Formats: sequence, structure tokens, C-alpha cells
Amino acid sequence: MKFSIIIPTYNGASYIRDAINSLQNQKYNNWEAIIVLDGCTDETESIVNSLMDDRIRMITIRDNVGHPGIPRNLGLKLSDGDVICYLDQDDTYDSRYLSTLYELYMQESIDVVAVGVNNIDINHNIINRSCIQDMIWSSEIQIMGPMFQPSQVSYRRRVADLVGDWTINKFGLEDWHRWVNITKLNLSFTTVYEHLVNIVKHDDSRIHSMPVKWYLKLGRIPDSETANRFHENLLKPDIEKKAIELTKVETLEWYRDLWGGEKITIPMHSNGTKVFKSWEDLKESLEKYDYKYPWPPLRAVPQADGSYLIGVDIYTPEKNHAQTIEAILKKRFRGKLQMITSILQESGGVKA
Repeated sequence: MKFSIIIPTYNGASYIRDAINSLQNQKYNNWEAIIVLDGCTDETESIVNSLMDDRIRMITIRDNVGHPGIPRNLGLKLSDGDVICYLDQDDTYDSRYLSTLYELYMQESIDVVAVGVNNIDINHNIINRSCIQDMIWSSEIQIMGPMFQPSQVSYRRRVADLVGDWTINKFGLEDWHRWVNITKLNLSFTTVYEHLVNIVKHDDSRIHSMPVKWYLKLGRIPDSETANRFHENLLKPDIEKKAIELTKVETLEWYRDLWGGEKITIPMHSNGTKVFKSWEDLKESLEKYDYKYPWPPLRAVPQADGSYLIGVDIYTPEKNHAQTIEAILKKRFRGKLQMITSILQESGGVKA
């Protein structure tokens, strides 16, 4: 079994050596790396040349295209491995990564694998790690958010053939788009709890910097004074506490329904054993989870008459995806939405 690792890079001189070294330190050695330089103007090319061996190919795009989907698509077309992996220029693999994948992909039923990650700073200090709950997968959960970074996901060649090219839309979140398209093929993610990939966390977050085209409308507020009152009411400690408890209750109900319908993927250890063997095990873990955020991302959209439309932000550029997220929110978090609209009405607003 051969692995193809696609590495897009733009001015990655500060990181690329560590990324390549992490590949060359793998315990499993049947791999190829396709490194696509996207208009680099720093020392990236010379660093890659200094580390070349017969498993590494370097492809150069002379002018920066400014979107990681394009070099990933180029690397994908040039690859010939049985399993496709990705490695962003500032990320690294644990030495056991490919050997763990090899054991999993020896099972014909497995098509897509996501592994746990260490989130690190630029000095390689661990900031935090993916928790067990982060690795619980279902198509519904995947539709609601990106879940995984490219470096922690791999899939068989046939999945790449079925799902096609990476999107190159200008809004970003192309990884989320790809994982959602995989779910449309009725393929599921096998998830591994062990932290086998190190991902550098930067200050910027694309999901919060992309333009919001869609939001779930909850109501209208007549003026800025009422809007401020609504905001203050949301921040009251007793209200926030109730909201967090409601999030916990509705999340448990959601996951219980998914478990009962066998529509949920439970993370496994690298040796193939499931982390949770029963609903009670999963429930206990979910009850211990730290539900930090009382509210979904709310937006006040100013209107020409001085009023504000209040809604929940939906972070996707695609209308069909937005409509699916809206339907899941209404189905799974009905109580939370009702709580928000009640506070809105008590503050002087009107329900949508």
C-alpha cells in the first residue's frame, strides 16, 4: 500500500523543513510526497531541494494563485498512491501516523480516516488537543461545522475519484466543503482518538473572517436601545447558565437519537478498539464535556428604518448547505432558539 502526501506551500521556509522531516521519520516507508510551491519568493525551494530523496517530487507554480485548493488539485492529479493524505506546510506527522493508517486501510470497509491532533504554537508547544468528543462523527455533525483540518484526514484513491477536485471558491473553508461532499457519497469517517498530527494554530480563523451570506432569522428589534437591552439580557449570568444547561440537554438528545439510528461514528483507538462501547459510556463522556458557549453566533443586521433583524450566523457560501444547517438547528436545538426569541420579545423585539 502506497501513500501519497500532498503538501501545498507558499513562502513556507520557516516550516517546511519540519513538515518534510516528519515524513522522512515515518515508521512506514512506502510513500510519496508531492510538494507544490505556490509562487514562493522565499527560501522554500532551496530548503526542499536540500531534503530531496527519491520519494519526493517538487512542483513549482511560478505565480501565486492564492488558494490552497489549486495546488492540492495539481498534487492530486500527479499522485499515484492508494491512499491520499495532506500535510499543510506548517503541520507535522507523528512517526506512527502512516503505520497506523496502514493497519486501518487493510480493512476494505474503511474509506476515510480522521485522526486526533495536537494544536501547537509556532514554537511547538502544545496549546490543546482534540478531545474524544471532537472525534465523534456523523453526517449531521459534519454538516454543522468543519470538524477536521486537511492534515488529519486521509482517504482511498477511489474516494478522490468520486468526490472530484477541491473547491476553489474565494470564501475559504474548502476542507469543510470537501468533507460535506464526501458525506453526500454516503461514505463515513473512521475516527482515531490518538493525537497523530501536530497542527500549528494561528491567530486568524477563517470561519470568523469569511463574509456571512446566510443567517437563520429569529426576529426584529425596533432600535439600537432595544438591541442593547437584548444584548445585556443575554449576558446575565443566570440566563447564560440556563442556556449552557439547555445546550447540554439538547446535545445529549441529538446524540442519543443518532446512536439509536446507528448514524454515528464512535472514535477508536489505534489498535482498533472502540472508545465507547455503549450509549451509557458516550452519555457519561458528553455529560462531562465543557459546554463553554451559551449562545450560537448571533447577528444584528441593521435595516433602513433603523430597526435590526436578529439571526444566527450560518458560515457557508452555499445556499443548499445553509438551508440544511438551518433545518438541523430547528430540529436539534429548538429549545435554544425558543429561548433566544423569548429573551428577544421580553427585551422589546418581535419574533420572526
